[in-house]
Amino acid sequence: MAGPLAEIYSASDSFKRKLVDTLRNPMAKFEQLVGDANDRAGNLNEMTYAAVEDGPGRGPATDRLAKLMAESYDPVGMTILKKPRMSAATANLPDLPVDPELEYLQKAVLQALREKKAGLSEFASTTPREIQKNTKKGGYSVNLPSGQMPSDGLMMGRYANADPRNMVIPAGKNLTQADILRFANTNKNALNNSDNYLGTWQDGPKGATYLDTSKRFDPSEIRQATKFGEKTGQLAGYDAGAGQTIPVGNWKQFIDSPEFIGPDGRLAQMETAGRNYLSNYPTGNWWDIRGSNMENVYGKENLPQVAGFTASTAPVSAPRENIQTMSEYMRRHLKGEPILQPDWRVPPGMMTRTEGVQIGMEGSRANNLVRSGRGDYANLSGKKVGEEGRALMGDPNAVVLDRHQIRVSEDPSRGIYASGTADIITPDQYDSLKNAIVTYTKNHSSKNANEASADIWTGIRETIKNKSDLFGTKFQGSAVTGDSKSYIDHFNDLIKDKAKHLGISIQEMEKKLKAGDANLMSTLLATPVGLEAWDRFQEARADGE
Repeated sequence: MAGPLAEIYSASDSFKRKLVDTLRNPMAKFEQLVGDANDRAGNLNEMTYAAVEDGPGRGPATDRLAKLMAESYDPVGMTILKKPRMSAATANLPDLPVDPELEYLQKAVLQALREKKAGLSEFASTTPREIQKNTKKGGYSVNLPSGQMPSDGLMMGRYANADPRNMVIPAGKNLTQADILRFANTNKNALNNSDNYLGTWQDGPKGATYLDTSKRFDPSEIRQATKFGEKTGQLAGYDAGAGQTIPVGNWKQFIDSPEFIGPDGRLAQMETAGRNYLSNYPTGNWWDIRGSNMENVYGKENLPQVAGFTASTAPVSAPRENIQTMSEYMRRHLKGEPILQPDWRVPPGMMTRTEGVQIGMEGSRANNLVRSGRGDYANLSGKKVGEEGRALMGDPNAVVLDRHQIRVSEDPSRGIYASGTADIITPDQYDSLKNAIVTYTKNHSSKNANEASADIWTGIRETIKNKSDLFGTKFQGSAVTGDSKSYIDHFNDLIKDKAKHLGISIQEMEKKLKAGDANLMSTLLATPVGLEAWDRFQEARADGE
């Protein structure tokens, strides 16, 4: 039995004029085409009437009819002219003889078959025409399996623009529906995945047009989306909620550029700011503790432990708090006590710490604290901690980096981020940023990398603290607490403050620190008398006094 396509294709123009009368009883004619004519005959009838009204050439009604016929195409029991039976999903589409009178309808049906094979046109939102129309507005994203367009989220391409799986329409040329069909065919397996989206964006009204397979990120995941796009070689992503493109920069290129490491770049400006700030304090050299009052108090033989404990307790600590914590570990070391004491609590009479709490983060720092107790400051784990231990012992090539240097290396307005997580970088990224600072100091600084990096850190910290802004990026300045002066100046201030609290001289306070009879955390001495007072305090609190 010949199918309806053969009947339509072999019809003449007079048949088309008579088609309305023929369709008054369409059940037998279209039973194989639609599967269940009783349910769908009325719908098909209306669609065919509308297609006739389109006249010669393709129109919306013709497209709808062609889509229905393509979806209903079943090679079993249906023959298209004299071509062999085939599956539109797996076989090459036939080159049918063209009936000049019905060429528009034949082409429409074949196009619908091709689109179906490519995964397009299952929904109104996934037709080439709809994709083309919305791309002209700037960009478009749609999930082919569901037909859903993301109402929000950040869309980022999975492949580099030069990847053959992507398509780039050069500036000055228009995106055609045939282009969209070719792209969908090339990426049909990936686009059939519900996690992927067909994405397009146009680089301005007269710019190039890009088609890619994209991944969706939540609106809050701007860092993750941008770094994903940087990794896959994107120039921009698309913010579906805002309906606009989002920039994708290149962090490594930025930190190697003159804007960052040049004579007037960001590092130069921050080094100058830091050096001006430190000039107001006794110690201009932030790191090297050799020959300082720390050596005078604890002795040259104990400097490796001082450096190790200071570096091990530095992460997530302000400088003053950092020195206080170091002093307790030095007390334990000098007294021959276990370095790790999980049951230890901060005694009362604090200068800045809350009494009764643990020393903080001892478990996560345990390995480095044990190494520090042995004086093995050079082999502390963690990029920053290891570099800091060596910097404190005067290594001129040690560069200590934390969230402040990471922040100055970013420019969110241009899509330049160090990593997908704020204030955190990988070991490889640490090395890249360190190398940039070393390059800057060799070419433009009068100091070595150790000293210059400290001045840079100080300048960044004070800039954020005082301006709540760093090269156009906003920060909460009030979150930066305490002075940015050197460890040695903080150490000397703490000794002075505690001596005043205890009513003793600075020299007496230093002797007690050297003997392991005190730390800088509490106004009570770490002696049997002080500990006994702490015990009485605890007992009184337990009894409700």
